Amino acid sequence: MEVLNTGEELGRQILEDARKKASRMLEAVDKECAAIREEGRRVAEAEITRLRADGDRQIAAMRAEMKAALPLDFLRTRLGFIQDTLVAALRAFFDGLSHDDLAGILAGRIRKAAGALAGRTVTVLHGGLDAGLARATVERAAPGVTIAALKPLSGGRGLEIESDDGRVRFRCTTAELEAELLEERREELAVAVLGREALEAGA
Repeated sequence: MEVLNTGEELGRQILEDARKKASRMLEAVDKECAAIREEGRRVAEAEITRLRADGDRQIAAMRAEMKAALPLDFLRTRLGFIQDTLVAALRAFFDGLSHDDLAGILAGRIRKAAGALAGRTVTVLHGGLDAGLARATVERAAPGVTIAALKPLSGGRGLEIESDDGRVRFRCTTAELEAELLEERREELAVAVLGREALEAGA
C-alpha cells in the first residue's frame, strides 16, 4: 500500500512539474511574441514616417519644378485675371452703394482733412450725390468750413473740395478709393473675393 501511495505521489509530482514547465514555456513564448509585435509596430511606424517625409519632399520638389516651368504668359494671364476680378468686384461694390452710404464713406475721408479745411471758404464739386447731400456731408465732416458754391463733378462719383485761395484741394472719388484699396489691401481683397485656396492653387 505504501509503495502504491509513493507511486501515485511520484506521478502527481511529475504532472505538476510538467504543468510548471509548460506554463513557463507559454510565458516565455508570450513575451517573445509581444517583443516581436512591438518591434514590428516600431518598424512600421518608422517606415510610415519615412514614407510621409519622402512624399512631402517629392510634392515640394514637384511644386518647385512646376512653378519654375510655368510660362511667363501664364503668370501674366493669372495676375491679369486676379486684377480684373478685384477691379470688377470693387466697382460693383461702389456702384451698389446708396447715396447715403457713399456720403458716409466720403465723410470719413473728409474728417481726415478737416483741420486743413477749417475756417476756409470752399467750392464743392459733387458726383453721385445731389447738392443738398453734398453740402450736408462736407459741413458735417469739416465743421467751420464755409461753402461758397456747389458744382457738378466732371466725372465719377465723389467729392472734390477746393479752397477759394487755392491753397487746399481735397479730392475723394470712388476711383481713387478703388486705387487705394488695390494698392494697400490687395491680398486681403483677393482672399475675400477669390478665396485662399483659389489663390494658392496656382502658386
